[in-house]
Order: sequence, then structure tokens, then C-alpha cells
Amino acid sequence: MKRRSFLMGMAALTAGLVAASHPVLRAQAAGWPYTTLYTNTYPVNGSFTRIQLTETSSDVTFRPSEDGSARAVCREAEDLPHTVKVENGLLTITASTSLTPHLYHGDGPKVIVYLPDADYEALTVSVTSGDVLVASGLRFGTVQITATSGDAECYAAVSGTLSIDTSSGDIELSSQSTGSVQLHSTSGDIEVKSLQAASFGAVATSGDIDLSQVQVQGELRAETTSGDIEIEASDAASLTLKSSSGDIEAELLSPKNFQVSGGRGRVQAPASNPAAGLCTVETSSGEIQLRVRG
Repeated sequence: MKRRSFLMGMAALTAGLVAASHPVLRAQAAGWPYTTLYTNTYPVNGSFTRIQLTETSSDVTFRPSEDGSARAVCREAEDLPHTVKVENGLLTITASTSLTPHLYHGDGPKVIVYLPDADYEALTVSVTSGDVLVASGLRFGTVQITATSGDAECYAAVSGTLSIDTSSGDIELSSQSTGSVQLHSTSGDIEVKSLQAASFGAVATSGDIDLSQVQVQGELRAETTSGDIEIEASDAASLTLKSSSGDIEAELLSPKNFQVSGGRGRVQAPASNPAAGLCTVETSSGEIQLRVRG
């Protein structure tokens, strides 16, 4: 009898732990209501060169329009429609907010914005809990993306400043023509491939920073607290690479004036060229491996 009671108690405890760790079960236990979502298309009337989107819970995607028309396709609740309007050359897309969290039948809320082929002046996106994707084939003067708990990906061409800031999401970036790039993630990773920029800065608190085929005319800075930094086939006029407890590995395309300070880890670096651009590398407890592609 005692053994049976013990087994029943363990089963109840296990079920409780599973429910507490599973977001849907946890939401059901909290009494969140189920919401049916509908797909609505909002035509965009009027000319615009700037775009501003504010979202609470939807995944957001910007894509080139296949038929040349501008529109927003939203998967949304019937009583929580989006507002889409153009005023003074600015397209704004705003989500209705709800104070009560919801569960959804099927896929969650989404917003897909289709943009005609044009050079847009600015794109500003603020998302609370969804992901953000800016597809290739689009062109902007500036891009600013802020995501609280979602990932952010940008593959568009950006001629001016590109800024991406996430709290717990990852950042993925690839662009062939970019001016100044500033990336920041608190607990997510930062991955950049095939990028050309005038200047570049990436800061991650607990995430890794991975750069591949990144060409920077000016300074390249990559800093992380507890993550690793890995750079492949990349170069800049000058570089600053810092990590408190992570490893730093870099393959550069030209000689540098290396200034290396490591902690308790192994340090490997090629011969320094005093006439070349400065490359400062620091880590407290991680390893440092530097090389120049011959």
C-alpha cells in the first residue's frame, strides 16, 4: 500500500514537472483561452518610402511583391485586427493588443508584408515575442529591428545604418551592400555571412559571435562576455575582439599589427606587422587562435 502511494505520488510529481516545463500545458493550466485565427489581406493605398511596424506577438516577414502590389497579409484574431495606413510617405502597420494571453488553434499569428521593387528610405520594426525576417531582394536606406524574445534575420541590401537588437533571440545577417552595422544580443547568438560594411560592431552577452566572409572598410568590433568569437575568411582596416571567458578564433585575409592579451588559455598568433592595421585581441580565460590566410 505504501509502495502504491509512493508510485502514485511520483507519477503526479512527474506530470506536474512536465506541465510546468511545457509552454502549452503551462498556458492551459493558467486558464488561457483558445483563439481562432483568420487570414486577412490589407491592400496598401498611397505611395510611401518609409515603413514602420509595431507588433506584439506575431512573426513578421518582409518579402518582395511578386505582382508589384503592396499589401500586408495577417493571420490574426477576428476581434484584434491590424491597422495598415499610409500618411506623409510613411506606411505604418500596427497590431491591436490584448491584455490576456491566448492559445491558438494551428499556427500562431503572422504578418507578411509584400513590398514592390523600389529603394525604400527606412524600415523600423519593433516586435515583442515574434521572429523577424527581412528577405533578400529588398533595398533600404536604413533598417532598425528590435525584438524582445524572437530571432531577427536580415538579408536585404542596406546602404546606410543597419541596427538589430534582441534580448533572448538570435541574429542572422547577410548583405552585400551595407554602411554601418550595429548588432546586439543579450542571450542569443550572432551569425553574419557574406557582408560588406563601412563599419561593424557586434556585442553578445552570453551568446557566440560567428563571422564568415565579412569585409569592413573601417573598424570591426566583436565583444562577448561568456560566448566564443569565431571569424573566418574576413578582414577589416582594424579589429577589436574581446571575450571575458570565451575562446577567440580568427582567420584574416591580410597581415595585422597584433596586440594579444590572453588569460589562462592557449595563445597562438602569427608574427605581427607594425605597419599593418591594428588587431587587438583580449580574453580572460579562453584560448586565442589567430592566423592569416596565405
